[in-house]
Order: sequence, then structure tokens, then C-alpha cells
Amino acid sequence: MSVRQTTKEIILQSLPVIVGVLVFSIITGNRLEESADLVTKKAPVLLVLLPAFINISGDLADVFSSRLTSELYRGRLDKNFRPLRIYLTDLFSILAVSLSAFIFAALIGNLITGYLFHKPSPWGRLVFVVLLAGLVATTLMSMIATLIVRWSYLKGIDADSVTSPINTTGGDMVGTTLLLFLAQLLLT
Repeated sequence: MSVRQTTKEIILQSLPVIVGVLVFSIITGNRLEESADLVTKKAPVLLVLLPAFINISGDLADVFSSRLTSELYRGRLDKNFRPLRIYLTDLFSILAVSLSAFIFAALIGNLITGYLFHKPSPWGRLVFVVLLAGLVATTLMSMIATLIVRWSYLKGIDADSVTSPINTTGGDMVGTTLLLFLAQLLLT
């Protein structure tokens, strides 16, 4: 991969990813529409919580993939992400941030829901649902980010052109699906 890419190269690498991401966005929107009753009537906390929730999992996976890309190009990691210590440190750091971010989001979301709708969710179950969905989504998206970074590195494609859209949109889809499924199962 050349150090300096042309606009044409960036567009050619990004365009197929952007088209795929549009499909995932439509799927996520349809999933939300199917769950409108759950979100508005049975668990209004999801109205407040969902925007922050889906941002956290995708953004954290994006930070993780950026760290991996940087470590690869600086020569601190090889194509198999060795030494494993560096890879695992980055992964566990992202999961630690995820843990605190999802707990905070659940608590603040429930406070706001109680104030706006006078119908807060049970605290313990809500934190459990948000934390479980968030940790699973962040872990899954971090694993996908690992595969995408490795693939793009081996193919000589700039990982920054493909990982960010996939991580953020994939995080939206995976996070939304997990949160809605667990909320339906445990909050209603």
C-alpha cells in the first residue's frame, strides 16, 4: 500500500463498503420498526437509551480497530497480531471502557425515563440487560474488527477506508438486535 492514496483509490476501496452499510442500516431500521410497541409502550427506557447504546458498541469497536491498525503499521504487531499481549491489552481495555459506559448509560437512561415518562424500569434488570447486550455486542464487533483489519492489511487495503463504516453500522445492527431481544425477554 502506498503511503499516499489518491482520491480515486479511497473511493474505490470505500464504495462497496458504503453500499453494504446502507443495507445493514435498512435492516436495523426495519428491526426498530418491528419493535415499536416494545419501545414505546412496554419499555420506554429504550427510547432514551437506544441512541447512546448503539453508538457505544460501534464506536468502541472502531477505536479498537484503529488501535490495531496503528499497531500493525508501526510494526508493534505482526499480521497475526503477535505479540498477543498487545492485542489482548487493547481488547480488555475496550471491554473495560464498555463495562463502565453501559452501566452509566443504563443508570442515566433510567433516570431520564423516570423523569419524562414517570415509568422507570427495574434498576437491576435494566443494568443487567444493557450490560449483557453491550458486552456481547462490543466483543462481537471487536472480533469482526479484528478480521476486517487483518483482511484489509493482507490485501493492501487501507483499513481506515473499510473498518469505520462496518464497525459503526455493524455495532448499530448487532447492538439494536441484542438490546431489543434481551429487553423483550427480561424487561417486559
